[in-house]
Amino acid sequence: MVGLAQTVYFFGQMFGIIIFGILSDTFGRKRMFVPLTCVMGSSWIMGAFVGTYEQYLIIRFVMALTKMGKYRLGLQ
Repeated sequence: MVGLAQTVYFFGQMFGIIIFGILSDTFGRKRMFVPLTCVMGSSWIMGAFVGTYEQYLIIRFVMALTKMGKYRLGLQ
């Protein structure tokens, strides 16, 4: 189970760097910063209240996605 969680996290990082790279080039870095920060903060808070393993995997994916999005924006 740990291996699957780590795999999901790395897929989230991979997709985050691609998706937010394209979005930041399209809409600008400043316009992407606020929504990305809101999603990142809410996903980290929701991570404390997950009830099932599937929910945990989804939250881990979103955490990695937004983490790499912030990294791509150069604002970390």
